[in-house]
Amino acid sequence: MRPTSRSNRLTPRLCGLAAVGAGGVLALMLAFAPVSAQNTITGTVVDGGTQRPLGGAQVQIEGTELGSLTDNRGRFLILNVPSATVTVRVVMIGYREATATVSSEQAVTIQLQQTAISLDEIVVTGVVGEQAARAVGNSIGKVDAARLEQLAPAADVQRMISATVPGVRVSFSGGEVGTGGTTRIRGIASLSLGAQPLIYVDGVRVNGDESSGVFGGTGFRSNSQPSRLGDFNPDEIENIEIIKGPAAATLYGTEASNGVINIITKRGRPGAPRINLTVKQGANFYPDVYNMFNDVWYRCNGVSQTVDVDERLKCTPGEVSSFNILQVDRDVYGNEWFQTGHAQSYGADVTGGSQQITYYVSADWDRDEGVVQYNWRNRMSGRANLTYTPSEKLELKFGLGAIRSKAESSSAQQPLPTAIIWACPAPGCEAGDLAAPSRIDGPYRGYIAYLPEAYEDEIEGFQHVDRTTFSLEAKHNPYDWFTHRAIVGGDFSGVRNSELYRATGNIGQFTPWGRKTIVNLNTSYVSLDYQANGIFDFGDNLRLTSSGGAQYYQRRESSTRAHGETFPVEALETVSSGSEKQAAEDFLENKTFGVFVQQQVAWQDRLFLTGAVRGDDNSAFGQNFDFVVYPKLSASYVISDEEFFRDAIGGVNTLKLRAAWGKAGKQPDAFDAIQTYSPTVGPDGASVLTPENIGNPDLKPEVGTELELGFDVGLVDDLVGIEFTVYTQTTNDALVRVPVIPSLGFPGVQLRNIGQVNNRGIEVAINGSVFNSDAFSVDVGATFSAFENKIVDLGGQPPIVQSSSSLNRQFHVEGFPLGSMFYRRIVSADLDGSSGRNVATNLMCEGGETVGDSNFSWGGGAPVACANAPEVYWGQPIPNIEGGVYTTVRVGRNLLLYALVDYVGGHAMSLGDVSGAHRFFINSQAILERTDPILLGYEALGAGGLAQSGVVEGDFMKLRTVSASYTLPESLAEMMRASRVAVTASIDNLWTIWQKSTESF
Repeated sequence: MRPTSRSNRLTPRLCGLAAVGAGGVLALMLAFAPVSAQNTITGTVVDGGTQRPLGGAQVQIEGTELGSLTDNRGRFLILNVPSATVTVRVVMIGYREATATVSSEQAVTIQLQQTAISLDEIVVTGVVGEQAARAVGNSIGKVDAARLEQLAPAADVQRMISATVPGVRVSFSGGEVGTGGTTRIRGIASLSLGAQPLIYVDGVRVNGDESSGVFGGTGFRSNSQPSRLGDFNPDEIENIEIIKGPAAATLYGTEASNGVINIITKRGRPGAPRINLTVKQGANFYPDVYNMFNDVWYRCNGVSQTVDVDERLKCTPGEVSSFNILQVDRDVYGNEWFQTGHAQSYGADVTGGSQQITYYVSADWDRDEGVVQYNWRNRMSGRANLTYTPSEKLELKFGLGAIRSKAESSSAQQPLPTAIIWACPAPGCEAGDLAAPSRIDGPYRGYIAYLPEAYEDEIEGFQHVDRTTFSLEAKHNPYDWFTHRAIVGGDFSGVRNSELYRATGNIGQFTPWGRKTIVNLNTSYVSLDYQANGIFDFGDNLRLTSSGGAQYYQRRESSTRAHGETFPVEALETVSSGSEKQAAEDFLENKTFGVFVQQQVAWQDRLFLTGAVRGDDNSAFGQNFDFVVYPKLSASYVISDEEFFRDAIGGVNTLKLRAAWGKAGKQPDAFDAIQTYSPTVGPDGASVLTPENIGNPDLKPEVGTELELGFDVGLVDDLVGIEFTVYTQTTNDALVRVPVIPSLGFPGVQLRNIGQVNNRGIEVAINGSVFNSDAFSVDVGATFSAFENKIVDLGGQPPIVQSSSSLNRQFHVEGFPLGSMFYRRIVSADLDGSSGRNVATNLMCEGGETVGDSNFSWGGGAPVACANAPEVYWGQPIPNIEGGVYTTVRVGRNLLLYALVDYVGGHAMSLGDVSGAHRFFINSQAILERTDPILLGYEALGAGGLAQSGVVEGDFMKLRTVSASYTLPESLAEMMRASRVAVTASIDNLWTIWQKSTESF
């Protein structure tokens, strides 16, 4: 058996980028803040090693709010300077902070030295005011999105963060355009609730749902999980910061135990208007589509002679032969089903302003075509960010983003690869009643139950997205020691999913007379946030920072669903045309109100102790539970600032020790605590109510408690940086689904806070400059993370079924990881061919001590008869070992090369296409030859058999990204009347370097 791993099915993506920046227009916008005739300072910021100009460095005059960002030539200009000579501070990610004295009489050149670790970077922590990395007691993942987008343009935001931040993983189940993946931070830690993190954009909570994307909610059987995070345009993002667990997310309160992703969009910078034009051209393709799918097999029965439509199908009766349906369909019938999809994007942004007003405005149009002609997405996006600083004490920020998109995919039924893998060519195809029409000379040309052209002509699936986000922030600093801030924002989206099967009668067994389903989902997120911060200095050594605030958050979802089927004629395609019609409407609302206080003590700007507490009330809590409290403690010690450390330890330039402990929550779903009834039709057609959900008035949130320890170290003059973190999490009051006693009159289950889940792990990130000269430089980075989780307590309940299909059996069992796979494992069997057809007999399975009263075991015991054998642990579905290695090579001053290798492991996958080939469609070589006693033993197990044949180890290593970016010489750029021109070529999912196993367990 050679099952194909899902990791091989990601569509390679080839992208190109050409960016042009030039001085331009929009001088009218500067008229809002005329420049007064005061002192002006200018200068250039360069790399201290190569003297290369550095764009995007932050230059600020100490003691004031005046500042600027350097342009693409490293130059800066600050107007309205209060004195002729000032001290400026220059900060840039990847470089050591520098200060310099600058005079208005002469331009200055400031050199920055590279560093792999910077404790003076400003990070988002959930409180108002600047917070340097040195003061934070927990790990925060950072993605320099603007730089990464220049090096290797990403298709979406999720691909930016996966494999580049330890402990953060985005799992993609397919390569369809318009779909996304599931984002997990430090694995999963809940029995019943989702594991997706919170998403914030510029301080405003937004919709990050991973279950309502392309065709979600229509009942479609899509293999790809979409994500609303994929709506956002990567070109609009400056950087992304990731808060990883409860110890770091305490101040975000209820729902934050899965972590927080903070997206910070680009903002304007003072100076003349600067226009950037971006053009991307690329392709989506399968590299060798006719050889990427395993051949299907059949046993020749010699009954039909009509298969001589192709010489390759002639066979000897009884012979087991292979069959490549794609090649036959192409060579015999002239059909080409896969294409090289064109990916294109055109965008522009303009930035500029004065010291009082800065602006960033962007617009972008994308069209992305997939590997089949019926998979594409059109998207328009735009953003406008405005910052107004009427005085040194007041700053106002406004942001507005809009996304409009339309996508098509016919994976509503099954993706085309499924039809290829499950082909049944005949003669001798043993797929029961499907055999005759599926023969190569039959109406389905060897495909199972439907033809590929049905996707093009008879099946349609569309999604329309109309989404708008806004934020308004006011930051006031009335006194040197006091700052307060208010943010109001919202995220409003309308999603329309439609699915149509035309009434052609040619779609086979699925819907021969047509059907149509439409789902409209409207979602609104509104958040209000007020915070205040006071700083109190006691001498030169002691600083106290007191913070407090309140947040209000509201989520509303309304949906309508209409379904009609059985159309009288082919031309009708509306829901109302169906002779059978259904309709449904739903509405939910969730509200959270929380307050927090925090106290930080800083000693000599090197030792920081922080304590905080947050209290939340949420509308999903039970009637008898009103309020939850989340505490937090953390410590950070920059021990390398101590004189004794610098004198005693050579080679270590920076060392920060950190520790954090805290709690955060995850609230139940909106109606879990409420007793509900469902309307139905009663006697004589009367409308009556029937019990639906028993509810639980004592229901409260799950509470995640985390302890995190780690250090950040800089070596070799801070050219090498290492981040190390170890953590342990416990989810208390975990929600467990308990069967309802039938005598109560309610069906189903009741959620109770009676479970416990433990999770622990390790994270490592290394980055550094291997070599640096004017002609050549090499930077290398690596990430590694591993975790394990275990169900400690189910509250006395038996194992909980997560999935009990015949092909995928997952359960929550005490002592095992979440969602563990359990099957009987055959260790020996005999072949009996007395009937003329080999069958397995004398089946012996792996034994082992079972857990409690269940039939589940870790295995490892002596073989026993399979009839009495336990179901043993085969693995967990979530990868628990992840890593990545990436490098950037600079050749000269103009050429940058980038590559990323990604590793995922420690998990098992249940491949339905493999087990289905053995069990349902009988088109695998092994099941037809019938010489493998273990495989035939699983067949002999009956209803639960052969599922094991599709369970494989999921470890793989992939060359995820390769790119090259070339910046044209300044002379050529000037000829184009531009300040900078760069061309970037990038390819994703280029090569699967290694797979642990392509054989089943």
